[in-house]
Amino acid sequence: MPPHFHRFVLLLALLFATSGVSSAAYRGYVELPWAPTFCQQESHFLTDPCTGNPQYLLDDRGAVNMDPYLCEYVAVDGPNVGIECQVIAPLSVLVSQPPCPIPFTGLWISAETPPRVNWDHVTCAVSHDVIRGDLPGPSPGGSTIDLGRVSCLANDLPQVAWWYVTGPSDPEFPPLGSAYFYLVRAFGLPSGDTTYGHSSDGQEEIPFSGDCLL
Repeated sequence: MPPHFHRFVLLLALLFATSGVSSAAYRGYVELPWAPTFCQQESHFLTDPCTGNPQYLLDDRGAVNMDPYLCEYVAVDGPNVGIECQVIAPLSVLVSQPPCPIPFTGLWISAETPPRVNWDHVTCAVSHDVIRGDLPGPSPGGSTIDLGRVSCLANDLPQVAWWYVTGPSDPEFPPLGSAYFYLVRAFGLPSGDTTYGHSSDGQEEIPFSGDCLL
């Protein structure tokens, strides 16, 4: 199952699974809707910071305006006003400390010609950079991971309101016996993180040359 369809199934399952939750501090990052639902009542999502999935739906018509809280991690209290599924009408909103960093949950290469790099929606991201490097390439470089020489495939690619990002195509193919790796970084995250990621021991992954412009 393609990753974006998997996420859509997760969203539908979530809407059914949370239908019996009582009103008590619904938590998440406030986002505008970025995936279709069958409820057609929501004005905002509350996105789980640890999985990147929409966890609760909000309807702020006639209650608290949630636009000033966009990309804030909040605790919301209010009644369920949903008709076909649970939709919370916020009566109180408290900005809170998120329990974990915003994750990057998936990247895949499409089967089209030339292949395209796609990835899952990243909570609160505004735009993305995409790089390609050669394997084996990344290596320890003291306090960082040296990614070697890379090529910038997309610079400041906007994130649209959808459950995955359609990235750049790559017409280049690696030489026989070698392989490419792809990395994406996001801009606009509440934490201010603009890295390509970190190793398991916390070392930042940094290209030696060819990086996209900041």
